[in-house]
Amino acid sequence: MSASDEEISRLAASLALRTARFWWIALGYFCGLYIWYAVQVHQTKFLLDIGFSANVGVWALGVVSLLGIPGQIVLGHLSDRVGREWIWGVSCLGFAISFAALIALAHSQTLLLVYVMVLTQGMLGYGLTSIMGAVVVEIFQGKHYGSIFGTIMLAALAGGAAGPWVTGVVHDVSGSYTIAFVIGIGVSALSAIAIWQASPRKIRAVAGQLHKLQSAGVGR
Repeated sequence: MSASDEEISRLAASLALRTARFWWIALGYFCGLYIWYAVQVHQTKFLLDIGFSANVGVWALGVVSLLGIPGQIVLGHLSDRVGREWIWGVSCLGFAISFAALIALAHSQTLLLVYVMVLTQGMLGYGLTSIMGAVVVEIFQGKHYGSIFGTIMLAALAGGAAGPWVTGVVHDVSGSYTIAFVIGIGVSALSAIAIWQASPRKIRAVAGQLHKLQSAGVGR
């Protein structure tokens, strides 16, 4: 990349920084990786603390990642039909349910709740990453999309670092994970709201919605 290209990329990122949509996406991605790593890093310790065996803890962590593969494929495909905001919201709901299941597990150590936590986290929650690139490109499509996406991902990575740290600090101060998991539910909601505020659907319709726009145009 030449010096002039670098200057243009910096300018493009600078212009994006001045838009509300950029900051809504940055907030949504920060919160998205916050909840992702908050639960991923601490769920095994939590399960061991409340009396489950190491085998259950390791199984839960492994199966979550395994379920994330079909979850990302299916939700990524659905996002092309219904829109990115809906799928981001569903994924955040998956994490919120997972946090709620962990809170319930503190009071009732049943394998059913472990299954709920694993399924919702893997099949739904992990769908976040399948549309991260799509959300940004639909709003900031162009030659300098890469520099803008990279800048936004700095916020996402900060969230990924903050989630486990804040969850650990809250646990150490309060003596339990309950408050930390409640915070996780709140952050899940905030992430969903942020991407709805960014509203990529208002900039570029996904393939599955084009026929509706075309029908509306014909009707006029």
